[in-house]
Amino acid sequence: MCLQKMVSKRTIFSSAFLKFSFALFLFFALTTQAQNKNELDTISNGVFAAVEKIFAEQTQVYEEDSLKKVELEGRLQLSEGEEAIRLMGEIDTLGMNDSIAKAQLAEKLGLLKTTTVALPVAPFSDTMFYLYANLYSIPAKERVATLNKWMKKMYRDPRFTSESLSILDRGNLFHILYNSKETVLTVSQVDALWFSKKGEDLAKDLTAKIIAGVEAEKQINLTKDRIEKSVWVLLIVLCLCIVIFLINKVFKYIKGFLSNQRLHFLNGITIGKFVLFTPDEHEMVAHRLVNFTRLITILVAVYFSLPLLFGIFPVTEKWAITLFGLVFTPAKSAMNGVINFIPDFFTILVIYYIFKYCLQVAKFFAQQVEEGDVEIDGFHRDWAQPTFDIFRVLMYAFMLILIFPYLPGSSSAAFQGVSVFLGVLLSLGSSNAIANVIAGLVITYMRPFKVGDRVNIGLITGDVIEKTLLVTRIRTVKNEEVTVPNATVLSSNTTNYTAHTKPEDTGLILHTKVTMGYEMPWKKVHEILIKAALKTEHVLQEPKPFVLNLSLDDFYISYQINVYTKEPSLQNSIYSDLHQNIQDACSEAGIEMVSPYYEKSV
Repeated sequence: MCLQKMVSKRTIFSSAFLKFSFALFLFFALTTQAQNKNELDTISNGVFAAVEKIFAEQTQVYEEDSLKKVELEGRLQLSEGEEAIRLMGEIDTLGMNDSIAKAQLAEKLGLLKTTTVALPVAPFSDTMFYLYANLYSIPAKERVATLNKWMKKMYRDPRFTSESLSILDRGNLFHILYNSKETVLTVSQVDALWFSKKGEDLAKDLTAKIIAGVEAEKQINLTKDRIEKSVWVLLIVLCLCIVIFLINKVFKYIKGFLSNQRLHFLNGITIGKFVLFTPDEHEMVAHRLVNFTRLITILVAVYFSLPLLFGIFPVTEKWAITLFGLVFTPAKSAMNGVINFIPDFFTILVIYYIFKYCLQVAKFFAQQVEEGDVEIDGFHRDWAQPTFDIFRVLMYAFMLILIFPYLPGSSSAAFQGVSVFLGVLLSLGSSNAIANVIAGLVITYMRPFKVGDRVNIGLITGDVIEKTLLVTRIRTVKNEEVTVPNATVLSSNTTNYTAHTKPEDTGLILHTKVTMGYEMPWKKVHEILIKAALKTEHVLQEPKPFVLNLSLDDFYISYQINVYTKEPSLQNSIYSDLHQNIQDACSEAGIEMVSPYYEKSV
């Protein structure tokens, strides 16, 4: 009984204290309302604080009573007799106090509703429901404005359905979510007190009202929207037809201009004596290019009009975004790539011009060495140009190595993969070429011959007309041009007939074999051969020709006439003249030349 009296006294004291506090709050709120122009916000904040305080106190009392009730019920199960009767009385008292507290709370809320301004939720023409309380630091006005904004957005969303809204239970708060992501409205226990409902039930009711309001507005404006969208479609199609008409007119004028006035660039195209395009063919190609450009322009106009048409209807709005993305996304990426490449481009330019001017200096120095204005001990003049070519290749290779990291896409795996692939192909397919290049470098610095020299390489005799890193080109005495790989040149014996034909040299020795019988004195033969040699054109008088006795054979003696000349490229002509003069000299001297004798054994 003592416990029952204590609970009753506590309930009476709490009720009196709450009534006094509530009356004091109303006094100050009403006084402030008479003196302040913003009384609605102040009252709203105060009301929210009062309700929240009432809810907190009521909740605390309810929790304490609930715990006490659980404890008493547990003890009741273990008690008998008078103790059980006493515990049952205490449990009944707790239930009675809970009913009294709820009645007091309803009385307080009723008094608050008479002084609180209700804020209507009306995103469209009609009010759907009202909100009264703040949500912590968020004013009620802001809650209503946010909800109105979301409902208008849902109205414009063609994919909105009743399943678009859902409720997320967070204990004392219930969030109404749009598409399970964005919060449209949060319902608190304070809001539930205002409507005398449970928080979950109030959230469901408000969700149903929001859905009904949005769907009703959609149904009301359905015909109006269709008419407006149809008008926009007609306007876009009309504008597109006008644009296509103007495009055709402009390109028709261009074609007429090209046909009526034969311009200078339509007079055909010739490469040397070869006629690539006649004037008529040139004009026909120009007309086809104009037609092709006209078609492309019309297609571009149609392409950009389609997103506008698709954007009118919510169902096809995604198509419009996709079509615009197909063009503008690559264009944006390309533009960003160009903008980002600008600093690297200037870096590449700086590197290029540094190497360019270095090569110009090196080229000038090589020209001075080649012309003999600059002399370097042990460095031949004809090495200057090949050395510069090698230096230029190395400089360009080094320049590419420096530029490579600044090229667009150089860091991508695809670019690097292609580079490696090309490198492998080059290394596998250019082994012979590299061998020829190395041989060309060796030949250059060996200096076995130079351009213009008469040489013999293997079975080929002729004049050198070109030397490159890969091949050597020779023009034979029959005016044939033979290309010999440098690797073949390096591995073959090379005879240079021009090496000792300079003015300070004695000249090239040409020789031929003549056989005479034993009856002819050798001195007489020497005299006749030397006389014939001196009559030969392009044979030097000094040093004088000389004769060698090569062999004493069974039936004849072999003589060799040797002559000096500084015209190695005229060897065939000199040999021919020499043979003729030898024949004439022998005939004049009455000497018969003996041919080699062959005896067939039996």
